[in-house]
Amino acid sequence: MSDDAVRPSDRGPIAAALVRDFITTALAHDAVADEVAELLYEYLTRDDRDPAVLARPLRAMIDEIRDAATDEDWHALCAQLVANACDALNLAGAEPAP
Repeated sequence: MSDDAVRPSDRGPIAAALVRDFITTALAHDAVADEVAELLYEYLTRDDRDPAVLARPLRAMIDEIRDAATDEDWHALCAQLVANACDALNLAGAEPAP
């Protein structure tokens, strides 16, 4: 992969390295790490090591978790991000509206 490879997105081009790093970080999360390890073991013990055999279920894992997120989940996440930023900046009363 070249250092200048990019992926298109609605927000503009994103560096391929950043995309891959984001996915790698997500797949290392405790929520899926054991399942990822099992898939890797199954892949490594196969005679036919077609990368698609591993890529499909890994992508499906990410998609399933992302698709399971509700508006309530996103609102809670945003409230926590705002609270963390307020703490870091010593801002009081800047909490988001419910």
